[in-house]
Amino acid sequence: MHEFGKENKQKILLLHGAGCTYKMWTPQIEVLQKEYHVYAPTMSGHELNDVDFISSTHEAELIITWFQKHGINDLLLICGASLGAHVAAEILQKQRTFAQYAMIESLKAYQYKGIILKLFSYIGNKVIKKCASTKGYMDGTYNQKYASDDAKCTINNMSKKTLENIMIESGNYQIKQQKTKIFAETMILYGSKEKKECKSNTEILQKQIEKCTIVEIPKYRHGELAIGNPYKHLEYLKKLISQGSI
Repeated sequence: MHEFGKENKQKILLLHGAGCTYKMWTPQIEVLQKEYHVYAPTMSGHELNDVDFISSTHEAELIITWFQKHGINDLLLICGASLGAHVAAEILQKQRTFAQYAMIESLKAYQYKGIILKLFSYIGNKVIKKCASTKGYMDGTYNQKYASDDAKCTINNMSKKTLENIMIESGNYQIKQQKTKIFAETMILYGSKEKKECKSNTEILQKQIEKCTIVEIPKYRHGELAIGNPYKHLEYLKKLISQGSI
């Protein structure tokens, strides 16, 4: 667990996407650490010689356990994007009063099943590895070199099992149905270019939250807010904290 701004009282948890590390949040951390105690883990399977990533459910349990061991049971905000959005949703479902606010970007999944899911995982694994190791691919992701450098290094060092599990999760992740309500005031965001893939999970989670706002960002792709426009991302985050689920 990486921590920044430890002298600050209010706590924020940032959960990165697949194929990168906590460094995905570099611009946000630089700003937020001036006012908040920022927690930014690197998920399993995303560091050299790390244990494999298993699932968002398992990752959420690891993070909850870490906070419990450190006597922390109240966060101001949980923020997750892409794979981090899956993990954030799992944490909210397991710990309904853990955070006052939640910002979730791109709850994307293709809802593949059976042989289609296996093919998606197999082909996706090879394609991602090839892109990460080929010069010119992934360079300057969303015009952010720090993000592309982090992603290429992370993916090149990922185990086959971790990549398989991530691809399976991307292919068929679905928010769990439950009747109990989540109390964090929540903003769920997605780009208009990924609306179809985000629709199902967004609608399921929205029904479980007491106060929830859905934001569709025109012409945006997957991860383009958190990575491609970090300062616009910060504007949404700060607006949520100051005004609630608007």
